[in-house]
Amino acid sequence: MTAEERELRRLRTFYVAEPGGGDLRAAFVIDGRAYARPEQVRADIADAVAELHRRRLAAQFFTEPVTPDTPAPRLPSWQDY
Repeated sequence: MTAEERELRRLRTFYVAEPGGGDLRAAFVIDGRAYARPEQVRADIADAVAELHRRRLAAQFFTEPVTPDTPAPRLPSWQDY
């Protein structure tokens, strides 16, 4: 499997602080399986990080590998968030 194929088989879950500085809560995902090209995944990650920074929201994300048969996450996608 190439590095680009691995990029498309990763799930990034973004955790964002509640307004007013509360705990971090799972807010949205960027699921590589939903993309046709790795550069699209990287662009959305950069957009999400930039927007959260612009809004001055504390956030972090975790990346985990997924397989085609891993159930879809129940969180909204970055585009829907």
